[in-house]
Amino acid sequence: IRLDPIIPTLYVGRGQCYLANENYTEAVEDFTEAIRLEPRKFEYYRYRAEAQFLKGEYTLASKDMDFLASEDTNTQSYEHRLNAFCKASVKDYAGAISVISQLLRNHPEDIDLLVERADYFKAQKKPLEAIKDYEKALKAEPQNIELHFACGELYIQTEQYEAAQPHLRVVLEERLEDAEVWYLMGVSYYHLQEKSKAKYHLIKAAQLGYPAENMPTKIYKLAKKGYRR
Repeated sequence: IRLDPIIPTLYVGRGQCYLANENYTEAVEDFTEAIRLEPRKFEYYRYRAEAQFLKGEYTLASKDMDFLASEDTNTQSYEHRLNAFCKASVKDYAGAISVISQLLRNHPEDIDLLVERADYFKAQKKPLEAIKDYEKALKAEPQNIELHFACGELYIQTEQYEAAQPHLRVVLEERLEDAEVWYLMGVSYYHLQEKSKAKYHLIKAAQLGYPAENMPTKIYKLAKKGYRR
């Protein structure tokens, strides 16, 4: 490089050595110089994005991956998903959702993509959109307990108590010692005016250790017997 400082592949070679030695700052600097010298070489952006990702600079890594997505037709699905992860890591959930939505246009039945987008909707506090994706995923995986729990929890949040119950029942069959599931089921019965069933489930939740401080006052009154020793 000292003898011939305008050959981009030399910077890439040294950058890869830095990358292998986990010297990410130096790696980014070398890949950046290579990009300056040869700005249309897409592979250099990939190398820099990898170094930035490993350094924890998710915004910068995502910026490079956005460029690749717009310019390089050879960008792979896993790179788009890594881009979505980077965006979500800095709470750019809208950006992450946009990336996954683009992938879903070509792979509409991909369960992993549906669940990932649902998770981002949930983090973005858009439970209705999250429910749609979780429910669609459940049609392909009807025995998936995690998906049933996600639906049940979100239906409770959106005050759709009847819709929550079938999902929570499926979870309860597998997780009899899960205090949170008993609690959510109790909440659903409470709001559906079925006090005796609500009390039974809430007492069970208390017995299994559901935190009393997390219960609204009216709910706690039904559950308090379960906290007595």
